[in-house]
Amino acid sequence: MRNITMITLLLFILSTAAIAHGQSGDKKNAKIEIEPSDGIEKCLKMNPDQVLDYSFEASKPLAFNLHYHLVGKTVFHVKKDLSERKEIFHPVKGQKVYCMEWKNPGPDSVTLDYRYSIKDK
Repeated sequence: MRNITMITLLLFILSTAAIAHGQSGDKKNAKIEIEPSDGIEKCLKMNPDQVLDYSFEASKPLAFNLHYHLVGKTVFHVKKDLSERKEIFHPVKGQKVYCMEWKNPGPDSVTLDYRYSIKDK
């Protein structure tokens, strides 16, 4: 039983590391609850020759943004209150890390179902 637990943990670590490095073919599906006044941010490392294909659905509108950081400032590609979105995003030349962020401004918890994949152009 202990070996199965160790193997499962190792597979989780390896899959997480691959996503963090933005290799072509990376994909993720997740469904989570976001509590009131809380949020999540998912940052991805991408090469300029890749695209981010993402979509999400939420049970209520969330404050969503897709951004990247430059020295001293944050640059927003998208910044809206949305309950769903689907887009294929082409990275800015030279920029490497992009972040998708969802915040729950409402008084009730919200279910978020998001999907993304990083693909070569």
